[in-house]
Amino acid sequence: CGIRPQARVLRPRALDGNESFNDKADAEWTRWAFDEKFYEKQRMVLREKIVAGECLIRKSAPKNRRIPLSLEIVKSERLATDLDKDSKDGNRIIQGVEVNAAGLPVAYHIYQFDPSDNAVLFGVKPERVPAEDIIHIFDQLEPGQVRGLTRFLPCAGTAGNLAQYQDFILTKERLAATFGLMVT
Repeated sequence: CGIRPQARVLRPRALDGNESFNDKADAEWTRWAFDEKFYEKQRMVLREKIVAGECLIRKSAPKNRRIPLSLEIVKSERLATDLDKDSKDGNRIIQGVEVNAAGLPVAYHIYQFDPSDNAVLFGVKPERVPAEDIIHIFDQLEPGQVRGLTRFLPCAGTAGNLAQYQDFILTKERLAATFGLMVT
């Protein structure tokens, strides 16, 4: 499951496949994808995108790896949504995403842990991560939008109203039962 690339490099002039290179590239990809748990991470990204409307992938280059590329899935809840301010260098931080004058992301302010986790103490500062180290996956629906929206957003208001309606009905039935006891 997931995206499974396959090397198909052609030799110049001959326009036939360079089978030796292609086989080596496929073997390296298979080894890297297994070590990196790439296909599991694809599933996590898809789930996070559906549930939260966005997902962040942090790239790093560990030196002790055969292929120096590692991908870390970062839940969108770790973005410092409490940061909404102008920075000293003229950039603007909007819900943890630092953008330049053109509105392009230049950095992401990310907490080391999920802020809703009970283990996180007050006073923890988010880390500023350059935008070139982050892949931010979300559907941009309008200019200037820097965060994704869940597909469940249209249902959120309806679900809240339904819960409130159920509370009202339950309260009404409790009151009716109380009056029934008083009369008898």
